Amino acid sequence: MTLLTNAPYPHSNPYYYTSRVEKEMRKVLRAYGANYDPRYVRISTRGVNQKLEVTVQAYSIDCKKAPGFMSKLRRRAGHLFVSAHLSCSNGREYYA
Repeated sequence: MTLLTNAPYPHSNPYYYTSRVEKEMRKVLRAYGANYDPRYVRISTRGVNQKLEVTVQAYSIDCKKAPGFMSKLRRRAGHLFVSAHLSCSNGREYYA
């Protein structure tokens, strides 16, 4: 999943965004009855066109729940990012 922010890169604090995304993902996953396991989730940041981009790589996620997950993530953490893109291992893509 890729979250594009309006935060200027490299002048923003990437740790703030990675920790906030992790916190919100924990809450969204808890709503699905799943636990956030850091062994299966990697959150990283990089700069794209002088804006901060947060990338989340997760394993063992049910892609059938992706539309609902993206909707909940947008409601909970939409203030953190401008756009979100999720690619599943089955080739389906979702945007928020």
